[in-house]
Amino acid sequence: MKLKRLFFPLFLVSLVNIQAQTVIQGRIRNAAGKGVGSASVSIRNSATKTILGYAFSNETGAYKLTHQNAAPDSVNLVVSGLNIETKTVRIKNVSQTLNVVINEKEQKLKEVIVKQQKVWQRKDTINYLVSAFTDKKDLVIGDVLKKMPGITVDKDGGILWQGKYINTFYIENLNLLKGRYGIATNNVAANDVATVQVLEHHEPVKALEGLVPPSPTAAINLKLKDEAKGKLTFMTKLGLGAAPVQWENELAAMIFAKKFHNITTYKGNNAGVDLSQEINSFNSSVRFNGDNMLQVNTATSPGIDSKRYLFNNSNVLTVNTIAKTDSNETVTVNLAYLNSQENKKGSAIASYYIPGKENLVVSEDMNSNSNTNRLDADISYDRNEKNNLSNELNLSALWDNLRGDVISGQTVHQELKKPTFSITDRFQWVKRSSDKKGYQISTSLGFKSIPQELTITPGMYSDLLNNGQDYSLLKQETRVNNFNINNYIQSYSPIRFDDFSLSPNVELNGEYRNLTSQMHVQDNAGMMKAIETDSMRNNLDWTRYNAKVDLPLSYRNSFWDIRLSLPINFNYIAINNKIKNDKQNLSRLYFQPRLNIMYHATAKLDLSARYGYNNSMGDVMSFYPGYILSSYRSLSRKAGQIYESQSNEGGIGVDYKDIINLLFMGTSVSYSHSKDNLLYGQNFQGILSVNSPVERENIKNEMDIGANITKGFDWKRLTINLRSGYGISLSKILQENELMDYSSKGLSVCGSITCKPIEIINLEYRSNWSKSHSIISNSGNTRDYSSWTNNLKLDIDLPKDFIITGVFEHYYNSASTTNKNLSFIDLGLTYIWNRTHISLDWNNILNTTNYVTYYYDGINSFQNTYRIRPATIILKVSLQIK
Repeated sequence: MKLKRLFFPLFLVSLVNIQAQTVIQGRIRNAAGKGVGSASVSIRNSATKTILGYAFSNETGAYKLTHQNAAPDSVNLVVSGLNIETKTVRIKNVSQTLNVVINEKEQKLKEVIVKQQKVWQRKDTINYLVSAFTDKKDLVIGDVLKKMPGITVDKDGGILWQGKYINTFYIENLNLLKGRYGIATNNVAANDVATVQVLEHHEPVKALEGLVPPSPTAAINLKLKDEAKGKLTFMTKLGLGAAPVQWENELAAMIFAKKFHNITTYKGNNAGVDLSQEINSFNSSVRFNGDNMLQVNTATSPGIDSKRYLFNNSNVLTVNTIAKTDSNETVTVNLAYLNSQENKKGSAIASYYIPGKENLVVSEDMNSNSNTNRLDADISYDRNEKNNLSNELNLSALWDNLRGDVISGQTVHQELKKPTFSITDRFQWVKRSSDKKGYQISTSLGFKSIPQELTITPGMYSDLLNNGQDYSLLKQETRVNNFNINNYIQSYSPIRFDDFSLSPNVELNGEYRNLTSQMHVQDNAGMMKAIETDSMRNNLDWTRYNAKVDLPLSYRNSFWDIRLSLPINFNYIAINNKIKNDKQNLSRLYFQPRLNIMYHATAKLDLSARYGYNNSMGDVMSFYPGYILSSYRSLSRKAGQIYESQSNEGGIGVDYKDIINLLFMGTSVSYSHSKDNLLYGQNFQGILSVNSPVERENIKNEMDIGANITKGFDWKRLTINLRSGYGISLSKILQENELMDYSSKGLSVCGSITCKPIEIINLEYRSNWSKSHSIISNSGNTRDYSSWTNNLKLDIDLPKDFIITGVFEHYYNSASTTNKNLSFIDLGLTYIWNRTHISLDWNNILNTTNYVTYYYDGINSFQNTYRIRPATIILKVSLQIK
């Protein structure tokens, strides 16, 4: 009964509400009697115009709407829509059927301008709209990358994303250039690229995605415009100038089809453009390096743009091709050949600290010529899918010849021949058994040979090298042969529980190196003989075996990426000194834990921390006991004892990005403590520097603090980039057998501004300021040094498609004993017609002829004067042909 009493009043209320509703229905037709769909039908209070109910007609024109009957006795029924003349009918506020005939008419829409976002993000992909950052003077995509917030291009052409070098560079998702992406950034036309994509946490091997922790680095992918795909395109440049006569020519042919890419380039110049940078590999996986033991003393190149000081005659040819099959297999061929001749001219004043005595000052005038021929050939096969299979073969050859004269009291002629050959092969197979499990097998093999020959005239240091007997010529010969084999096996996530996984791996590595060195002297009668003194020659076999077992533990969820690595590393080294018939061997078992933590606090904020303990052992280059004359005034040897080091290193970092507001920030703090068993010292016999190690504990502590911020604005296309760093270092120095404490600290701040203050002006300003301070104990030797560089570039758009460009560069060096300030001014005029750029450049208007730099390596100071290219005028014609 109680339920009935409760339910009955509710039922009456509902019934009253139903009865109070007004239902109006009918059909909307045009004058021809045809039903009109998508028309808006509404009931409105005739006095207040308030909408009481609404509906839309269907494809036959039928509509039905209801409203609460609390309105006046009469209401307005309003019919409207696209291409419909709005019609209002006054009706009684009762349920009824009402058909309405409307008049159709065309409606002109107001112009609407839709602006696409400059930068937007989809998951881990950040997209930059190239046209939003491009000015009409920008020729290649490298010109545009420098203006994109969050992306940094260093002076060597390397690309960084939020302070970290990218790991891969793609064009339309294909890795054509295998690390030599300068070929793309300096040749692909800016107007052919629609979008630059940054692929965060990118794993190049698809089979490893989800099996290994996300990469801390990103990749770059160029998305081309549709009209740039599948078409053969040429980029050409012809340049000719005077004072002295100079030339600069380029030709690049490229095609980017769906399954085939090719970039073929030729470049040549004598205008100071360093072509070797374009073919350098920025791939951090370069695994196999040789050793340069001999050198010619030449003028030290200043740290400014090469076009200011490089006297060259250079040519480079590259061929880069990738072909893709229907089964996602790719074959890539990369060839690069460089021929470069270079002349250096300058002087140097070196001041060496001698405890308890006056500093040793060595003054030199230097003039040198080099001729370099370099050939790189790569061929690789990749099946980059669920089960990955890849193989890469690389051959490299270098023929390097240098000649130089040094005047330091007497004229010393130096000649160095340095041919180099290497071959490496790397195989990788990744088998994925499920979404969470798999294994990897990889093997790499490498061989490299570097024979070197340094000839010095006249004969020097006869008391030390030839028992006091005079001779006319000294020849130092060295050869290093190196063979490596590395094997790596890892099982991914065989043991899992919740968000934890354990992925054991094993490494088995072997290395064989042979080092030989021999000095020869030529007597006054022209007869050559070898110096047979054991302390002046080497013949060493060095063999190292390494086995490592690791049980890395990972924890991953949507917020945390934690990886704890606990490797046990066994090293065995066998050394055979064939000259003394002395054999040594050494074995070490190391425990080298590492911890990496990444916390994804929000979509914008990442926090990271890391710690690692490491042990390392030297190689044959840190062991050889016989002296080697590495330059005309540097004699060095090692102690015949194996170099060992242990270190602790850690750091924390914070990265923040706000894509919508074009804001990128990051900061980091790192600290390292290392302890070595050898300390290398320097002693002098006249101007000859004799370098050798002593057995003693060598401790070094370092701390670095860095921060960066980049902010982009829609206002005036303004982008501001600021980076700063502060470092402290504490170490030991051994000079003339005296041990000293050395401490240094330095602060650097660099930044850039790009903007368009008014429609016809583009402005770029870059600045770099640094200051350092060092102290040497027991000497009262304190050094303060500061430098400041400024670069201002201004483009002004003139009528008739002309652009005038002005460049001002300023350099300040507090330690210079001559002019502490140095400036350069350039002026250029460019005419743009369709895809043709014609420019007339007047460089070094002030005709600055010498550049002076100063630096120090702890206790010794060096001042270098380098010859600068004179004022020149060059006319260039650049053309894109499609």
